[in-house]
Parts: sequence; C-alpha cells; structure tokens
Amino acid sequence: MGSTGILITTISRIQQVEENSKKYRLLDNSLYWDEDGTLYLVPRNFISDGYTIPNWVAWIAGGKMEHDLRPAHFHDFFCQYHAAIRVNTTMLELRKAGLVRKHYDKDTHKWFTICDDIPTHLLEYVPMTKWETDCAFKRLMKATKRIKHWRVNLMRGGVFFNVGWVWSGKKAYDLEKCYKVQDE
Repeated sequence: MGSTGILITTISRIQQVEENSKKYRLLDNSLYWDEDGTLYLVPRNFISDGYTIPNWVAWIAGGKMEHDLRPAHFHDFFCQYHAAIRVNTTMLELRKAGLVRKHYDKDTHKWFTICDDIPTHLLEYVPMTKWETDCAFKRLMKATKRIKHWRVNLMRGGVFFNVGWVWSGKKAYDLEKCYKVQDE
C-alpha cells in the first residue's frame, strides 16, 4: 500500500451550501485506506470549507480550491469533531457487499469508484489528537498523487501552526445519523 495510503473513492462531488458561502456539502461518501490498513469514512452531507488557509499561503500554494479536496474534507471532519469515523471491516468485504464499486457516469463518460452508505454497525467513532489529524492530512495529500511534494509540506506546516484546534472541534456526532445533515 505504501507510506501514504489510498484514497479509495473518486473525487467527491460538492454543492455550495448557499450563495456566496465558502461552505460545501459533500454529495458522496469519501473513503480512505490509511497506510496501517485502517479505513476512514467522511460521510455524504458533511459540510466542509475546503482548504482553509490564509490568502498569502494560498497564493504560494496555488489556490484554495484548485487541488483535490478530499484531504481537506477528511481534515475538516477530524478537526470539527476531534475524531474520525473508522470502518471496521475490510476493503474485500466492502467490495463483496457491493458497498464499494465502480460506477459509469454517462454524462462525463468516465468510471468512478463510489462508496454507498456503509451500515452504521460497521462504523466506529474514534478520538484523534491534533498531531494524528495533521499527520493524516499530509498522508491524504500525498495519496492524491496530484499535489506537489513542496505544496504538501507547505500545507502540512500550515496546519501545524493552526491554533484554531484549541477552540474548535469536540462537537457531538451521532453515528446513527451519519448520512444525514447534522449541522450547517
């Protein structure tokens, strides 16, 4: 698998929450297979603001929304709840159950890997430290294979100095309702 893990699902579709908002709702589940074999899920309907970085860093890094947003979605979830959703089964079992599958989009004429709603009895809410969150963010950015190495390091350094972790997060999260809108 390598030292970065694998982003299983194809780039998630997003929808702006409201006009002129910098928040976006994920329309698809995102699934990441970490380097240690752990599967993590960010469920559809989660609200993300993409890469939250200062404008001067965005200028150096090449923009806030120009890169694969899946690492930002995971990082936003980890930061918002100081936790992750771990999937307690294997990729093989998910594929056998038809929960991870290929989908052909007739509009774009492309194949995508999608993850249907995983039954909640297979999901576990696990606490994450800031260090674990920031390190996972770096592995996720590397796993895209689209973000240049120097940008990965710049953005990883940026989240390291983010003091917002102290007063953000620790919101309650109901796994039984994980595929529904939980907050705006």
